[in-house]
Amino acid sequence: MITSRSLSVFLCKYKIGNDTYFLNSGKKLKTYSSNFNMSGFLNMILLGLFLLFGKESFSQLVVYDNFDDFEKEWLLERDAEMTYVINFWATWCVPCVKELPYFESLNEQYAKDNVKVVLVSLDFKENLNSRLLPFIEEKGLKSEVILLADDHTNDWIDKVDTSWSGAIPITLFLKGEKRLFVEKQYHSLKELEEDFLSIHQ
Repeated sequence: MITSRSLSVFLCKYKIGNDTYFLNSGKKLKTYSSNFNMSGFLNMILLGLFLLFGKESFSQLVVYDNFDDFEKEWLLERDAEMTYVINFWATWCVPCVKELPYFESLNEQYAKDNVKVVLVSLDFKENLNSRLLPFIEEKGLKSEVILLADDHTNDWIDKVDTSWSGAIPITLFLKGEKRLFVEKQYHSLKELEEDFLSIHQ
């Protein structure tokens, strides 16, 4: 149950044999198994080795029920040295989904250059478990994904940018006092990178 914007939903599913394991960022373990026996015990040992030596493969999703909370954290109280690429999208928006791989590539390419790519989902909150989380898992998204669940859209659109028509996708590039608002779909990584570098450099 989602109760506030501070709740993190952890997504990691790891399967060994017939057993499926779900992990969270605290690396606590829940197991769902039809029959726990010696084979299951050995699987647990293997999973423990995976946790100890493998890469963490979970992601976390923060839900903002109120735009003001989102605005404070991502638009107002920012690291002045960080370049932020904030993309507003939704799973039901075909142009949004088509351009996501370019943001993922940008995130991977500039991960060590003080760059933060944030994918702000505008999906309906009631579809979090049935649609958004499965989508994140299916696409293997590595960028930070958050859910902005404030449905009083007309009250906060202008706070993002006064020129925003309300259509998505849109992308906001921020660094210090520099700001670029783009209301369009990107059709290539090169196109996205050009706008990004105009702020980042």
